[in-house]
Amino acid sequence: MSSISKDLNELFDKSQIKNQSLRGRAWENLRKNRTGILAGTTLVFFFLLALLGLINLSSNEPFFNSSQIRLPDKLKPPLSLPNSKILSSNEIPRFGIYLFGTDSLGRDVFSRILEGTTISIAVGFVSVGISTILGILIGGLAGYYGETKIRGTSIITSILILCIGLFVWNNFGFVFFLIAIFGSILSFIYSKERNIFLGFCIATLLSIVSISPFDSFISSQTVNTTTIFLQKLVGIPLLVLLGILGIFYGKQLREKNFRKDSSFKKKIFSFLEKISLPKIDVIYTIIVDVQISFPTFFLILTVIALLPPSIWNIMIVIGLTSWVGVARFVRAEILSLREQPFVESAKAIGQSDKKIILLYLIPNSLAPVLVSATLGVAGAILTEAGLSFLGFGVPPPQASWGNILSDGKQYLFDAPWLTLIPGFSILILMLSFNLFGEALKDAFDPRKNKKI
Repeated sequence: MSSISKDLNELFDKSQIKNQSLRGRAWENLRKNRTGILAGTTLVFFFLLALLGLINLSSNEPFFNSSQIRLPDKLKPPLSLPNSKILSSNEIPRFGIYLFGTDSLGRDVFSRILEGTTISIAVGFVSVGISTILGILIGGLAGYYGETKIRGTSIITSILILCIGLFVWNNFGFVFFLIAIFGSILSFIYSKERNIFLGFCIATLLSIVSISPFDSFISSQTVNTTTIFLQKLVGIPLLVLLGILGIFYGKQLREKNFRKDSSFKKKIFSFLEKISLPKIDVIYTIIVDVQISFPTFFLILTVIALLPPSIWNIMIVIGLTSWVGVARFVRAEILSLREQPFVESAKAIGQSDKKIILLYLIPNSLAPVLVSATLGVAGAILTEAGLSFLGFGVPPPQASWGNILSDGKQYLFDAPWLTLIPGFSILILMLSFNLFGEALKDAFDPRKNKKI
């Protein structure tokens, strides 16, 4: 028996070493791609600009003031000098020159482009981060448990825990709800019984005892529409997670009670066993088809129009509507990886499904996700620029490449730099992301990673 376990472990280690060598050859292929290296270098330059803009925005007295209005110097061309006879010393631009000229209000275009770089890259990475996490979670579950049907016991436990969660949220508040969710997760991970109901109830009682003395202080805090929206934005995915935990707990509860001798319980669970939803893969396909059927940009435009103007709303909405591509990549990779020898070896040595998914399947399926995320950042930046151009994006006086373009369209012939500079910035950044994404795609191509 020990020799069989040893052979399985050796097979598992060889599979992992093979995957690591594939990554090494992918890096070598990427280094040989001159276009990809040039695109990556350009992206590093934009990241440094974004970091400089972030440091500038976080200062109480910004070095480059993008909101400083100088009406005597409006519509100055690039590399022009300020009117030092009229302007005060505080209104003179840094370096004593307008590098990219000024706009219709005399604001320095270079300072506004710098701020727009920070906002655009922040929107791209935060929104893609949200969509990537959602895509990996949904695609991983659909790929590994695709053939599984959700039985009646899992449906009932999921509905019950969701009802309890909504009751706590509505009657006690969002803070109590978060603590209760945290208790359920801890109970599911560390408890042998995985009793999420017990963890939820204990965490709720502890939060009521510990937070109740501060209830008057919490209730006195002002709650605006943005806070309510953010609470719902965080709370709804947590409710989905709670429902998923309820499904897994119902599965374990059903398996545990089928092993017992009680005929009454067996009859109940046998009846519930006959009730089931379609396969998880079918449910996933329906959700993806519905998501794809909506034009993404117009869906985002509709949601943004109903929400208060905020850069955070833009990041979150773009992220929540862009997870489908990542989920499809992860699902396809896991469908092929779950039949590989190292997965069979992990199952044979007693690894749980949770460890197999988190430690072996998802890390080995991240190569196409990385490519998709790189291209997704470009799409998110372009979406934000389009929203800002239409007036639904970053609210003024914040600067964005899109609203700089929107302000410059009235002066297309009188001040073309207001359109050309942000337009070329978007073009270069989009091209760099796309070329770097294609370079990553070629680097991870298995046909190029085969040993000669």
